Amino acid sequence: MIQNKKGFQFVIWTLALSFFCGAIVFGRITFINLYYTITSDGWLRHTAKLIDVNIKQKERLHVRLNQDQRIWKVYAKYTYSYKGISYTSDKYSFIEKWGNQEVISDGNRLKHQLKHNEGNILIYINPKHPEEAVISRGEKNISSIFGIITMIFTLISLVFFYMIFRTAKRN
Repeated sequence: MIQNKKGFQFVIWTLALSFFCGAIVFGRITFINLYYTITSDGWLRHTAKLIDVNIKQKERLHVRLNQDQRIWKVYAKYTYSYKGISYTSDKYSFIEKWGNQEVISDGNRLKHQLKHNEGNILIYINPKHPEEAVISRGEKNISSIFGIITMIFTLISLVFFYMIFRTAKRN
């Protein structure tokens, strides 16, 4: 009986710490994305000239289907001039964005602009630090999704910690 009790406590501790760590990770992603999305509201829309666009893939084993799943990322290099000074940047977004269809669509759109629109694109420039520029500022709905996941993970970890301390009080 004592062995089962210790095993149960180990499982509860493991679950509590796992969900707590998950809450920290999702919370960090939420904070960074939301911070940059909000602080970049005052950034200026400006034209830039694309130099190069690549869509690269990262292979990862998808265990459930037992086949490779490709994850894509857009790499874009562009140049722009602000107040008479030329800058070059390769920053696509504030948070490294890996994905599937949406990322491929973004990359193909940029490739099309490079080929057919003389490479002219719209970017966002920080007027206080013009060397800081991005093509995509971020999305508030992504922060909302990660915020909800963070709250769920935090609540689950709090339930598990409550179970641990309640069990410890009884002993």
